[in-house]
Amino acid sequence: MGHYISLHSGGYYEGDRASHLDIEVPQRPSVLHVWDGAAWVLDAQAQRDALQAQIDALEQKAIENRKWREYSIIQMEEAATAYGAAQVPPLDAATSLAYAYAVNTAYQKTKDLDVQITALRTQKDAIV
Repeated sequence: MGHYISLHSGGYYEGDRASHLDIEVPQRPSVLHVWDGAAWVLDAQAQRDALQAQIDALEQKAIENRKWREYSIIQMEEAATAYGAAQVPPLDAATSLAYAYAVNTAYQKTKDLDVQITALRTQKDAIV
């Protein structure tokens, strides 16, 4: 089993040689590498695309965390408003603590995601 570049399609494949014209090459280090005729080199666009995919996934998580945080804040505000209108008894300490913990946890996770996103954007912008 070898590693080849197809002269017909230009694509990399592993296995048995499909054509006697295909070029045997060393194993590709990663999908982000392209064959330049003499060696494997990093493909800048593939790197940027891979980083952008990571950024998109982290941004989606950050959006979900922000939604959860906002939902928890709204629940706390609605409970306080209902208590102020004497419609329900006040939140007990455990419930208040649970809401505060949920808000803080979502906030911290979102901050952590924002730091990761910023680092990935910096890394992406540095690719030439």
